[in-house]
Amino acid sequence: LSTVKQETLKSSGWNLSTTGKGFLVARLSKLETLAHYTEKITQGVTCGGEGSDDIFYVTKQKIDSFKIEERLLKKVIRGKNIREYSATPSNEDLLFPYEANVKPIDLRLYPGASKYLNQFKDKLSGRVLDGKNITQWNKEWFELWRAREPEFFEMHKIVCPRIAEKNRFAYDDTGAYLSDSVVAIIPKKINIYLLLGLLNSKLLGAYITVISPYVQGKYYNYSKSYTEKLPIKLPTNKKEEKIAEKITSNVKEILRLKKKDGDTNRLEDEIDSLVFELYGIAAN
Repeated sequence: LSTVKQETLKSSGWNLSTTGKGFLVARLSKLETLAHYTEKITQGVTCGGEGSDDIFYVTKQKIDSFKIEERLLKKVIRGKNIREYSATPSNEDLLFPYEANVKPIDLRLYPGASKYLNQFKDKLSGRVLDGKNITQWNKEWFELWRAREPEFFEMHKIVCPRIAEKNRFAYDDTGAYLSDSVVAIIPKKINIYLLLGLLNSKLLGAYITVISPYVQGKYYNYSKSYTEKLPIKLPTNKKEEKIAEKITSNVKEILRLKKKDGDTNRLEDEIDSLVFELYGIAAN
């Protein structure tokens, strides 16, 4: 076993020394990365343009006032709604003006949404990206800049804030759509519960501080280009298989308790210790 000092991995900041950072990179660099175990890593929808979020994320009051059609409304998770292991939908819904094939709707068929959106037509039509406005990008004036691929939102997935002070990965099986402040991870060839435990561990929390830029003096960047580089260790023998099974069972129990606002600290601490062991690192 290699060793790393436990105090360098505290949840308050994981301020690794230069030696500690070098150790993590050297020790874990030969493992497969998260990119190998994912079908897709993607951000959520981008509304585009300053103030557009306030248009496309609608309150119940706006929905009722304009009688916005229910089939255009999607439950949505935003970065601020995500904590370790659990995510809750926003109080606002996403107005998603598309048919099932992500073809823009015919506004004439949706009088409620049409009345609501038309009050912002000038603002939405004036959105500019790379020197061209939205219609020059062959989009309707009321479209989102990037609608993404809704089928990925509807899968069971792991989500995390795009910018966060520490690892906050959560399991979502609600089919909620995601804002652009959220990154979605669709796993493949790996148990989603095991992966969730690894991603929320102090060990990988420390690793992200090595590979991700420090933003605004407090946060790290969890966009695809950084999360896909996280080293993922799968079991290769009976002993490691038992460790992985225990991590998985702990994660399932955490998810159950989170729904009841139960205390999960002991289980999370145990996962941290198990992850160190799985990766062949003794924390002292």
